[in-house]
Amino acid sequence: MIYLLLADGFEEIEALTPLDLLRRAGKTVKTVSITEEHAVCGAHGITVLADLTPSELTVPCDEMLILPGGMPGTKNLDASPVTDRLIRETVENAGYLSAICAAPMILGRRYLLNEKDATCYPGFEGELLGANVTDEPVVSDGSVITASGAGAALAFAAELVSCFKTASERDELLVSIREPNAVAEKNRRHGLTEEEYNLLRASRFALTTPKISTSLLQRRLQIGFGAAARTIDEMERRGYVSGPDGGHPRAVLLTLEQFLKDFDASPVDRDE
Repeated sequence: MIYLLLADGFEEIEALTPLDLLRRAGKTVKTVSITEEHAVCGAHGITVLADLTPSELTVPCDEMLILPGGMPGTKNLDASPVTDRLIRETVENAGYLSAICAAPMILGRRYLLNEKDATCYPGFEGELLGANVTDEPVVSDGSVITASGAGAALAFAAELVSCFKTASERDELLVSIREPNAVAEKNRRHGLTEEEYNLLRASRFALTTPKISTSLLQRRLQIGFGAAARTIDEMERRGYVSGPDGGHPRAVLLTLEQFLKDFDASPVDRDE
């Protein structure tokens, strides 16, 4: 079972985006209130009715636990014994632990990020005890996935989907929520060079994240560092990403309209 924990003051977009995308991907995800009240109010006044309360939990968390950020939602989650219970169940069942924005501090305070790459909302780095803190928008290290904030909610959700679906299935889902007639359904022709195909895949991924880097592309596309660097250089040449910034991730400038214009006649879902 996949559980998404909700506490008063949660960041709505950080909770509902992964919930929506995972359900679109066919996964069963249940929202859980940390109190016996089903109604949980978000940080921006949006009230969500949780599927379950703690007393209604009968199935252990064995696939994934999702912790949205927001304040005071993160502090409320951190103080709740329900959070500890579901974290323990997830670890015992070798499931995925995921947290976004301030919520990675919950994992850090429990020494679950020791010697792992992780990210968080700026200002909470000191709470990620033992972690190798990066400034990437989304970081996946083994069974732990962390993200930097609301701006990375879709990329975070896509990474969670990647835990259960192939890259092609994930990318087809991402394209489908941007265009009624998904590009993936219209373009199945082959014939790209390796460099062209890497550029296509990198550009597709860029649509899901506000920032991108060579190392992130290397991990995401599972290509060598040199190939990833050449791809980033070509993206810069085309105006898809900003120029170098002292080793920091580059801002994504590519728009969906530009992507469709440049790649509409190219294959987008070759088996990976």
